[in-house]
Amino acid sequence: MSGQSNTSKVLAANADSIYNLGLSDTAAVLYGKAMDVSKKEINWKVYYSALIGLAYCYQDAGRLKDATNLLKVELGAAEKNEDIPAFEYAKTFVIYGLMLRLQEDYLGAIGSYEQSIRLFDEAKINHHYFAFACRNIATIYERRLDYEKAIMYLQKAIEVDSMMTYATSIYIETANCYFFLKNYGDSKKYADFAFSSAIDAKEKAFVNGMIANIQFELGYYEESERHARDAIKYFERHIYYWENCVKMYSLLGSINENVADKTNALKSYMKGINHAKRSAESKNREVCRIHFDFGGYFQHQNLLDSALSHYQQALIQVFPKFNSTNIADNPELKDVYTESWIMTAAARKAEALRQRYQQKGDVADLHNAAYCFDLSLAAVKQLHKSYGSENAKLYMGDYSHTYFEEAIEVNYLLYTLTGDQTKLQKIFALMEESKASVLSEAIQKNKALLLEGIPDSLLEQEQDFRITIADLITQQKNTKVEGQDAAAELDKLNSLLSETQLKYERLIEKMKEDYPQFRNYVEELPMPSFGDVSSRLLDDKSLFVEYFWGEKALYCLSIGRNGANIFKVERKAEFNDLIQQYLAFFKDANAILDDPDCYLSTAHELYQALFAKVLNAANAHATNIMVVPDGLLGYLPFDALVTSFKGSTTSFGKVDFLIKKHGLHYGYSANVLLQQLENHREKGQLLRVMPRFAAGERGLSPLEYSDEETAGVRSWQSLDGQLATKASFLQMASKCRLIHLSTHAESNSGQGEPHIELADGQLMLPELYAMNLSAADLVVLSACETGLGKLEKGEGVMSLARGFAYAGANSLVASLWKVNERSTATLFAHFYQYLGEGKTKSEALRLAKLSTLENAESDIRQSPYYWAGFVFMGNDGEMDLPTGLPIGRIAVPLVVASLAGGIFYLRKRRRRLIA
Repeated sequence: MSGQSNTSKVLAANADSIYNLGLSDTAAVLYGKAMDVSKKEINWKVYYSALIGLAYCYQDAGRLKDATNLLKVELGAAEKNEDIPAFEYAKTFVIYGLMLRLQEDYLGAIGSYEQSIRLFDEAKINHHYFAFACRNIATIYERRLDYEKAIMYLQKAIEVDSMMTYATSIYIETANCYFFLKNYGDSKKYADFAFSSAIDAKEKAFVNGMIANIQFELGYYEESERHARDAIKYFERHIYYWENCVKMYSLLGSINENVADKTNALKSYMKGINHAKRSAESKNREVCRIHFDFGGYFQHQNLLDSALSHYQQALIQVFPKFNSTNIADNPELKDVYTESWIMTAAARKAEALRQRYQQKGDVADLHNAAYCFDLSLAAVKQLHKSYGSENAKLYMGDYSHTYFEEAIEVNYLLYTLTGDQTKLQKIFALMEESKASVLSEAIQKNKALLLEGIPDSLLEQEQDFRITIADLITQQKNTKVEGQDAAAELDKLNSLLSETQLKYERLIEKMKEDYPQFRNYVEELPMPSFGDVSSRLLDDKSLFVEYFWGEKALYCLSIGRNGANIFKVERKAEFNDLIQQYLAFFKDANAILDDPDCYLSTAHELYQALFAKVLNAANAHATNIMVVPDGLLGYLPFDALVTSFKGSTTSFGKVDFLIKKHGLHYGYSANVLLQQLENHREKGQLLRVMPRFAAGERGLSPLEYSDEETAGVRSWQSLDGQLATKASFLQMASKCRLIHLSTHAESNSGQGEPHIELADGQLMLPELYAMNLSAADLVVLSACETGLGKLEKGEGVMSLARGFAYAGANSLVASLWKVNERSTATLFAHFYQYLGEGKTKSEALRLAKLSTLENAESDIRQSPYYWAGFVFMGNDGEMDLPTGLPIGRIAVPLVVASLAGGIFYLRKRRRRLIA
């Protein structure tokens, strides 16, 4: 047996030697013989080494499909052979992924790389092949603009590359990801790591290219040009790296444009295009890139025909079946695939067509532009679907927001020119597609997890991951980086978080694979139509109003039973100032009182801008208005707008506030409202949470009116005082249809995570994302700023209220500022009174506000600051409540038992995953 074993090794070694001499055909024969002999010897190590060698020979001979088919067949056979060593099996998946990637089958490559990573992980093997797989899958996610996920894989690559074989390239890719995330500090840090680890001219050329890009974005054009030219010196001499050379010529063109050197800009772009023409064997995204940049050069010069010619060439490069140079022609929508350059090239062509329409007045250019935006946004949708991480989806929402705005503008122009109602429907679809997609998908996923057929063990595993991820994010946010030890601890947390998120994404993908109904429910998210809104959300007295907050304009679309309408408000400085001035009146209790006439004038002017055109003759009868705000409008108390104002007033009670004629309730999007409409819940407990902070714990002021807020409702399960702990709340909330939290909260808008204060600490926004509140029909957040948070383009306000909606709550009452405790108690006492009388949730809140306004003991307390701070969001409807005297607080032993169970529950789950 030893002699036979030596034969296969000798054959494989000879094949390697001949392959290294460039004699691929001869080497292929020897690799084939080595495979035959090693299979007889049952020497799988040699067998798979020879198999990979043979695949490389096929690749060199231009037979990529043969290489792929060979590996696919062998990997299929290997599934049934338990004797194959883990390393060889995993390594073969790496090479299979490489071959698929070379054929631009990126989805297949991701699957193969993922399989190799899983096998390496399970076998606890750290090796440069493991790092190679991680790095390569990261580059695919970079193509899709999923930089957060790419960074996760690159961090993994650094960890497992025990010999630092790919250190320089991994550092460069990491720098690149941070660069596109506009984190130039971390980008520069990793570029410096790459420069320190570079060992040859090739690696230094790549580093120079990266540094050139960073310096350009920082405005150091001389430094950028120097590094770019150093990179070009190497890339021009090595035809294999022609794409990198083209990138550097494009960068030189941009540098020259920025220093107003048009002549050299033109020369640099032409050099890039000529180099690409000489080197590219087929269509290529880097050729697309240079045409895209060159088109931008001509567009800046207002030479639109030349710009359009290059944008057309850019589209030709990224659509395999499209070859027309006629600007009137476009690729078909069905041919859109997951490629970021489709999004950008199609949008840029559309922009240039709109500009040409403005110059020449040819409506055909507008129609062409509208179609090009359809292409661009179809690519956005494809990219969005390919993302596993929510951070990547948020990034895409921000990145593509301008494209949605420009698409809406083009369709708005077409509507004003033609009166075509289908353009209104298109604008509505664009508004919906641009809004709250991450929230909508989370709601859909929560529903899908309730489907029959998914084992409890998988559901528990999914919940475990969400809890662990939330815990790690919270730890990450709370870690202060001071000194090397703290920095090391944060790096460890980041690494563990990345790894856990990847495992969670793999679990979801496995569930989609094993349970087709789950996949269909999660992925097939229908977009609502006018008909859906009119028939399912509206009655004869209702009106639906949706806003789109763009960089240049605000658009308002209204839908009623009598039809639809749209208007546009230019976002000029005066309008932006008006919004800010109105919001400033709610910064504290005195702002309105100090200058009531200025407030009323501002509130009336804003009503005229935002609402007067909505409430025209056809819609004046609407008593219930559903509002989907966007941008800064998400912070606005619409109730307190003033419908008419004659110059001064003696009493707030006499002011014509919008709330006096119309009831308002809010939604994140029409789609989310429709999703929530399907989830009306009538069963479950009633839970109130009242930490009270009687002793001023953690510097928080005591809450003296908590009991008064809910006094009119019986049968509360209460977490009172010191018993209102995080663990108890997490344990009990999932069983409740009504949750009332009377506590403190902070939005920390733009600075940190929003959080709710409980007796033993803070409940952070990421922890809400991990909860399951599918039983909750209504959550009342009687606390400050629960409707505030960081504003994310395309997703809205990342508030605590959104966190509860994300977890499955069907509707919410949330606050827009630091509310007054006494007024809040009065407001909610009225709210529950009206809810108990059979009013809908939104109407109960409206009547409670009106009662507070009308019955306030002084004109000061009639100020909108005291009654307009809470808004209703989500699915409206009545609630069956037991009203009357409360039956008292839940027995202490039951709460203590719940507390102990909650602590054990959380610790058990977190220990299982973190360990």
